[in-house]
Amino acid sequence: MEKASTFHSPTTPPTDASQDPPNPGHRKKRSHTVTLPRLPFHRHSRSNHSTNRPLASPTAPPSLPFRKPHTHLHDAPTSSKKTSSPLPSRRPSTSVPAPLHDRLYLYPPNISLLPSSSLPVTPQTLSESATTLATSSAATASSLASLNAKAHASTRRLDEVYYALLTRASALQDLVSRLRQLHGTMETGRGEFVAKAREIETSSKQVVDSWDGFRGREKEVQVLVGRLTEARERGRKAEERLVELRERGVVVSVRGVGRGGLVGGVGGRTGVERGAGGV
Repeated sequence: MEKASTFHSPTTPPTDASQDPPNPGHRKKRSHTVTLPRLPFHRHSRSNHSTNRPLASPTAPPSLPFRKPHTHLHDAPTSSKKTSSPLPSRRPSTSVPAPLHDRLYLYPPNISLLPSSSLPVTPQTLSESATTLATSSAATASSLASLNAKAHASTRRLDEVYYALLTRASALQDLVSRLRQLHGTMETGRGEFVAKAREIETSSKQVVDSWDGFRGREKEVQVLVGRLTEARERGRKAEERLVELRERGVVVSVRGVGRGGLVGGVGGRTGVERGAGGV
């Protein structure tokens, strides 16, 4: 009997199956019973109990104590007398959890944890609260889903922009490397061009210096022009002599014909031919 009474909740008295339903007079009979001694494991101080249990998070909802059903008073009529001070055997022991105001001291005063108006709990209010909770849960889920979709879309856009920037950066690096190569090639070509231009300039100066400013060539051209003029004069003189010889030949032939001899004609011809050959 002693062991069975110790394992009951301190706020709920032990029940007996053979016990009759309580009545107003039953309380007087129970008041004369002897209180059973408490075992040592019920002697827990409030400080030790509060230190062993984990502290609630300030953002988590409060763990409000639920109303425990009193099976031994289920069929008994309710009266204001039953809310009086508990019997000596029903007094709460030291294992009772801390009151609500002690468990809510961690929360700041600006957070409303309890409703402003305490309404009676009925099936209708429970169904309304369940419907409201389901609606709010659905709205929260839909908003979270939309936010998740937007976050994924923005993340994809950021990834695309990042990869596009990487591609452009690599293209710019390639362009810079090509421009550097082109600059090096141009510098090399410029150096080669300057060297070749200097070589051509030097060779041209040497040729000009060897020609003495074209004076030697000019003298050669003048000599050739003089020779050509002399040849022309010689040709003109030769033509004049030929004309004179022709005239002489004609005169000789006319004289031979006038003498009337073939021999003379032949001799005249031969003389003319000889004169022409001598010329």
